[in-house]
Amino acid sequence: MPAKQILVVGASGLAGFGALKQFAAMADWDVVAVSRLRPRACPDTVRHIPLDLLDPARCAAEFARMPAVTHIAYCAVNEKEGDLVGGWSDPAQAAKNMAMLRNVLDPVLDHASDFRHIGLVHGFKAYCSHMPDRMAPVPFKESMPRIAHENLLSA
Repeated sequence: MPAKQILVVGASGLAGFGALKQFAAMADWDVVAVSRLRPRACPDTVRHIPLDLLDPARCAAEFARMPAVTHIAYCAVNEKEGDLVGGWSDPAQAAKNMAMLRNVLDPVLDHASDFRHIGLVHGFKAYCSHMPDRMAPVPFKESMPRIAHENLLSA
């Protein structure tokens, strides 16, 4: 078994599937995909766990059985149905996403004895592409100041 095990959370989304494909192509990684739906074209070497991240008891049970996790690529996001733009500034929606992150991190950190790193990975919406009045310039550089955005400020 490889010395590194990555948990790709939100594996059926665009960013998550990209991370899943990248790590699955490397022989020294054991890849576990987590998403409600199995990603299309999921490599046979990847173990998929169907999981609703808003179910804390189920998350606790699943992640307690993963003591070998060393890395997490957290690519999950819960968007407000019918109101993509409004959902990103809605405190209730931000709380929902924070609960999902905690439902992953708390049990993983409690049980993974050699945990090393988490990467929060999101697509272009992290740069406000869905909010034309606040969209970041392209290409965006990490050295540029952050764009004022309620969701970033509320967490």
